[in-house]
Amino acid sequence: MVPHIRECLQEMYTTHEDVEIGRCVRRFAGVQCVWSYEQQLFYENYEPNKKGYIRDLHNSKIHRAITLHPNKNPPYQYRLHSYMLSRKIADLRHRTIQLHREIVQMGRYGANEPSREDLQLGMPPSFMRFHPRQREEVLEWEFLTGKYLFSSSDGQPPRRGMDSSQRQALDDIIMQVMEMINANAKTRGRVIDFKEIQYGYRRVNPLYGAEYVLDLLLLYKKHKGKTMTVPVRRHAYLQQTFSQIQFREEGEMDARALASHINKDSDSLSFLSNSLKMLVPFKLATSGQDQKEPKEKKVNILVPLSGRYDIFVRFMANFERVCLIPNQNVKLLILLFSTDNNTEQVKQVELMREYHMKYPRAEMAIKPVTGSFSRALALEVGSLHFSNDSLLFYCDVDLLFTSDFLKRCRTNTAPGEQTYFPIIFSQYDPKVVYAGKLFRSADTGIVHVHHPVICDPNLEAKQYKMCVGSKASSHGSSQQLAELWLEKNEHSFRRAASNNGSARTA
Repeated sequence: MVPHIRECLQEMYTTHEDVEIGRCVRRFAGVQCVWSYEQQLFYENYEPNKKGYIRDLHNSKIHRAITLHPNKNPPYQYRLHSYMLSRKIADLRHRTIQLHREIVQMGRYGANEPSREDLQLGMPPSFMRFHPRQREEVLEWEFLTGKYLFSSSDGQPPRRGMDSSQRQALDDIIMQVMEMINANAKTRGRVIDFKEIQYGYRRVNPLYGAEYVLDLLLLYKKHKGKTMTVPVRRHAYLQQTFSQIQFREEGEMDARALASHINKDSDSLSFLSNSLKMLVPFKLATSGQDQKEPKEKKVNILVPLSGRYDIFVRFMANFERVCLIPNQNVKLLILLFSTDNNTEQVKQVELMREYHMKYPRAEMAIKPVTGSFSRALALEVGSLHFSNDSLLFYCDVDLLFTSDFLKRCRTNTAPGEQTYFPIIFSQYDPKVVYAGKLFRSADTGIVHVHHPVICDPNLEAKQYKMCVGSKASSHGSSQQLAELWLEKNEHSFRRAASNNGSARTA
């Protein structure tokens, strides 16, 4: 082709240099250039995003390619460079694990025994590396499909969708499996493409790594000899081994200063209506000299309440300890429903009066709500007394929270952008679960205290079923209830096993 380049330049049909080079090669060398989809060395991104970058970098085609196109913008070029460095780090970590395994193997023939780290990281892959000593130590498998995870672990629904990190981990596993399967695809004259996951199992071994058993639906494509395309299924037994523990030092951030910088305090509306003043006449006004610029965003706490005086006493005691004594910048609004027990309602108002007398500058009030108890109605009525930029904490009288939780409320909310929806640690029945023990909390800042659940048989069938389900879930974890059931029926199991053994002997 080289002697004819000038002629090719004089007879160009387009302005695309790659097309014209291909035309010149075809004309004078007699060789047809392959289309981009027919080869795996020069990657061309056909996604019509027109943003000048390759969207999906975590891709087998990217790893095999010599050149990547397009990648025109400098920020995306830095992104590609960072990704390639991360791939290099992953390869070096994998090589480190291989070296640990070689050290363990060679240690059998040398005088020096492998170190503890070598034995930990160099143990060959196996699903039998962990040996539980008790039934509680058994590592449970999670069942998975292409979209969902099924688990019996505490604090998780039986079926749930995969989050982004779980999906990314599974995609990475699939990519590595397909790279291993197609390592010698060219010499064998075939290629195998991934189609979908039929089902699988997953668990995490805290000492060694993540373990997978996957049933894969693949597409077998033979391109040498007699061409054929056949769907096949294969089982993959995989283990992602943990590498060395790594420590990274990061600068500390003052969350309180950050929250005060981002969230500017606003003047919320006064929520003492005329009817409320008649019911609660003990609201005291403060002089202008006493009003100071608040240091933190004001948290407005809305609590629906109907009866349950003893629980309200406990709530107010916690509110005093967390908010009133340290002079937290909060406002408490009790949304009180009328009940048949008027005496209990009067006691609740008197309790609030006592706290107002003890803390005259604290912002506390009661708002009467008519009708049957409805948490949604109460929160709607209470929200109308605040401006749109007020920070509202929808609270239940059964909740006990800490000052750290209030800090997280301020830090994790942004007006018009972000709300804070924490996972609340909900206690089980202490008579079943905590008899004589300590318990571990997912978030010590906020706890839903256990209380008996009573389901009215006159409720609608669907609502009654939901109530019964909620009541059952409050007794204890599925594992603890299973343990109690096994202990109760252990004798029956042994007798059935003994009868089965006698029948086999006969």
